[in-house]
Amino acid sequence: MVRVGKNDSVQFTRIVSSAVLNIYNKINK
Repeated sequence: MVRVGKNDSVQFTRIVSSAVLNIYNKINK
């Protein structure tokens, strides 16, 4: 569902941010 284009960077950043936040929350808990 990810479109190839200018929005790739934004989508990638959102995915990475979500993953980092999930890991960060798990470590803190």
